[in-house]
Amino acid sequence: MGVPLDPEFLNFLTSHRTQLETSGVPEHFWSALYRKLCSETFDSGGTFSFARLQDDEGEESELVVVLSKPNGLRATDPEGIYLCDHAWTFRPDAAKTILECNGALRERLAALMDLASSDVDEVLPRIWRYAQTYSLGLTEIEDSLPVWYIVDELGSRISHSRSPNFRLVPLYHHKNKQTYSLLFPIEDIEENSVVTRNYIEGPPTDEETARALLLPWYDFDFRHIDFHQEEPDEEFFQGGRHLETMPGYKDGGDGEGPAMSFVRDRRLKVFTDYRVLQENLTRDGRYEVTTNFDEADIVWLNTHFKDFAEFQGECPEKMINQFPFEHILTVKDLFAVVSRRGAPKADDLTTYPQWIATTFNLRTELPKFVSYFQRRADANLDNHWIVKPFNLARSLDTYISENVEFITRVATTGPKIVCKYIVDPVLFNRAGVGKVKFDIRYCVLLRSVRPLKLWVHKKFYLRFANKPFSLDDFHVYEKHFTVMNYADDITMENMLCDEFVQEFEQQNDVRWENVEGKIFAALRELFQNAVKMAPPRGIGDSPQSRSMYAVDLMLEWDDGGIQPKLLELNWAPDCKRACEFYPTFFADVFDALFKDDLSSGNILELL
Repeated sequence: MGVPLDPEFLNFLTSHRTQLETSGVPEHFWSALYRKLCSETFDSGGTFSFARLQDDEGEESELVVVLSKPNGLRATDPEGIYLCDHAWTFRPDAAKTILECNGALRERLAALMDLASSDVDEVLPRIWRYAQTYSLGLTEIEDSLPVWYIVDELGSRISHSRSPNFRLVPLYHHKNKQTYSLLFPIEDIEENSVVTRNYIEGPPTDEETARALLLPWYDFDFRHIDFHQEEPDEEFFQGGRHLETMPGYKDGGDGEGPAMSFVRDRRLKVFTDYRVLQENLTRDGRYEVTTNFDEADIVWLNTHFKDFAEFQGECPEKMINQFPFEHILTVKDLFAVVSRRGAPKADDLTTYPQWIATTFNLRTELPKFVSYFQRRADANLDNHWIVKPFNLARSLDTYISENVEFITRVATTGPKIVCKYIVDPVLFNRAGVGKVKFDIRYCVLLRSVRPLKLWVHKKFYLRFANKPFSLDDFHVYEKHFTVMNYADDITMENMLCDEFVQEFEQQNDVRWENVEGKIFAALRELFQNAVKMAPPRGIGDSPQSRSMYAVDLMLEWDDGGIQPKLLELNWAPDCKRACEFYPTFFADVFDALFKDDLSSGNILELL
């Protein structure tokens, strides 16, 4: 009969088993790990030591970790797991501020990095060679974002190898409310062997991508790689996406049929889970909100809907506020692919179309991005980039950098795109503040796919930065970002579009109608690209579908003129401010989409 397990150890396993299994910590280490965590035992000193090796020419290397334990270490030794403390835990956007304020931390990091100076400008660029990351996976989005950390002197000195003999993985200890790194062998190690780990653990990648991920440590040249991008295959558009059905088919085929519309003089009933719509649509009595799905004429959801075949069969008289496969425009990586569909390729470093920033998918195009980055550096062109996650809003987990080491490291923290940062934006002179960045949001209405019918609400709205723009201090949110309506302690500038146009024309000596004409031309081309190809590469036709999207854009000075840059297209946008500024906003949108009624004068036909 076996010895019963300690109840506290069982509680530990209940809380930590998922972490241990996900991180690949062998089970024979778990008991010793539990004991070392409980007593916070850091006993690596008797097993490891530091040494400087010499190369063939007698030059000494950086400090490395060697196994100093007599007779070596077996991978099956149940005691062979060691705790490493974390020297620093931080978020990238706060790193510079923390280093500026903490001299002791700077000195420790400088020593760990073999730097002669602990100056912020010396330490900060090198942290990405040492920083590692984890995510706690909590419910709140802000709390689940990647956390960066630098492990202690032992962990930070471990050398890289694609065939390592150790692993180093993070573990959050719930009882201590602290994160440690766990160092353990994955093969038998002889005494005096150099301890190594793989710096780029993760799913298998092609060799060029692996080399790109190693750029913080190795000076690889990628200029031989063609940076021009090709249209991905159909599998790319389906990978990781929820399968959708088309009306008339159950297998994702493309259905067509006569477009529906309701008579103009009938009061329509709307089923919706969107509170702003519930509160604003019924102001003038043209529409009624109902909680009874069966009696609704219009279904307006704030959650994604996928089964249009079932909707056609069970609700043939209803309309819905979504199109099949519209995510090809609302997911950032696909938005970039669709935007450049059919665009020419230049012989120089210019990319097309000019109405989007040069964009690379860091998951699938990292070597191409590095090639383009290195070529721009050779040409002395600006190399500031903005890194964005595919599916997060409000500028979360978004960073601006000209450090390719950081960009390649952040590429490992989840699906990301990298876009050329607009370094010469058209600015707006705010009274009492100065010249600030701003972006513009238009609400675009998709009436049908075949034929393509596209409208835009003429009343756009604006978002302003709170601090004057300059090409520095990229960690200062209120200088470089414009989304200010999600934090209680940040002021938000509101301005009606008509007032903005008057001020804009005076400040820049241009006619707004010329700028807006370029914006609308870009929107036409974007949606024409989106319906060129059948699903899953393009938006699917559905007679019962209508949709409203918000397009966010900025303006850039380009050869003396103004060039709009479309940033992204958002599904189910927050229209609270639009309703505050323009009380008939939703009624105008619904009249156009569901009654083909443009009599409000606020809806302009683009296509």
